[in-house]
Amino acid sequence: MTLDGQVNSAVFSPDGSRALTASADHTARVWDAVTGRELARLQHEKAVRRAEFARDGRRIVTASDDQTARIWDTATGKEVIRLSRGETASGSVLQAQFSPDGNSVVTASSDRSATVWDVNTGRELARFNHEGAVLSAVFTPDGRHVITASADHTARIWDVASGRELQRLQRANLMRQAAVAPDGRRILTVADDAGSLWNVSNLDATAKDLAREVCKWLPKEQRRFAIDEIESDPLVREVFLAGHRDDRNVCEGIS
Repeated sequence: MTLDGQVNSAVFSPDGSRALTASADHTARVWDAVTGRELARLQHEKAVRRAEFARDGRRIVTASDDQTARIWDTATGKEVIRLSRGETASGSVLQAQFSPDGNSVVTASSDRSATVWDVNTGRELARFNHEGAVLSAVFTPDGRHVITASADHTARIWDVASGRELQRLQRANLMRQAAVAPDGRRILTVADDAGSLWNVSNLDATAKDLAREVCKWLPKEQRRFAIDEIESDPLVREVFLAGHRDDRNVCEGIS
């Protein structure tokens, strides 16, 4: 695999047969995961920040500094639809993710918003506004809610159908990433000052506090948390997926 610019993200297809890269060279590329042969090149006008497969592997979504997210056919490499506000668009699209059912995409943008789009029509379904760039936006496993993380020092829980903000999760520094456990009952946020684990109650309830911080930990030697540590750091992964709280040097319980 040879690229002409910095690689911003890399993921496997759901079946593991292909790899997908997003690069500063204005492309996302699909590769044969065994031979390393390039299978398709997905062209943007500026750097591609992220590229993700749909759960069935048949489509790809890319997020770019050219202010667009785009849906592509994995088999042909052809652009299917472009997600953009057109002449009113402003700011880079920093992340894009398919909903669990594959019918919509959520994008995070430096224009201080996250947007849910219909992947078949390109129509905007919902917009969630922050006071700073939105660095991350992810669906909950049931697809009914979105968790955003922003430079305004908050992560927020949103109801997709109504567009209503359900709760803010506050930290002292910018929130770089949010992730949701497979069972939907825990949220992990990564800020510049700390990582936090939040237990989530029923998101359909009317309680004031739907998510409660139950665990936090600081990076070793006060270094910043990298986004990739969510998946690559064994301890972070253990704390996130299992709610493990035994290592008090890393994970401090919140009363």
